[in-house]
Amino acid sequence: LKINNTRIGQGAPKIIVPTTGATAEQVLAQAKMIGENPDADLIEYRIDYLNFANDPAQVAALGKKIVAEVKGKPLILTFRTKAEGGAKVITDQAWGDLYLALIKSHFIDILDVEMFRQPAVVQKVVAAAHEAGIKVVMSSHDFNNTPDTAEIVSRLRKQDEMGADILKIAVMPHNAGDVLKLQ
Repeated sequence: LKINNTRIGQGAPKIIVPTTGATAEQVLAQAKMIGENPDADLIEYRIDYLNFANDPAQVAALGKKIVAEVKGKPLILTFRTKAEGGAKVITDQAWGDLYLALIKSHFIDILDVEMFRQPAVVQKVVAAAHEAGIKVVMSSHDFNNTPDTAEIVSRLRKQDEMGADILKIAVMPHNAGDVLKLQ
């Protein structure tokens, strides 16, 4: 998968650096540093940290400024909910509405979608992203455990069936056996 000048799935693993600022000024300063860092391959624009996360116009305006700062590095847009380890609470419907508005702003390269949200909302967001030429990374987060191998494979297959372009699972290993499940 090639996005801008970055080829995902070939060569060395890619380094993704997130923004964590609450204000536009903080995020732009972070984006400038990420853009100048030759070791950073992609930027993850974490909108759940923003003071204005629920305002699509402000989020999009800042997103376009970030794109200008990161020197062609692909931008991943992510709103991780509090339950998923993020900074804010949001309903699935509000999350979907926010993502649908941001998709129309044409600054996103990759959209991060948690697979366990309301299925109809996920389906609508994935379809809109693809229609706009945006790739989808589908995520599954388990902050407590590492599921067994069959469950990991099942989740990844489900993500593929749901239209993901990039499959992602994040888990909590508790021992060497859990780590080996991820190979």
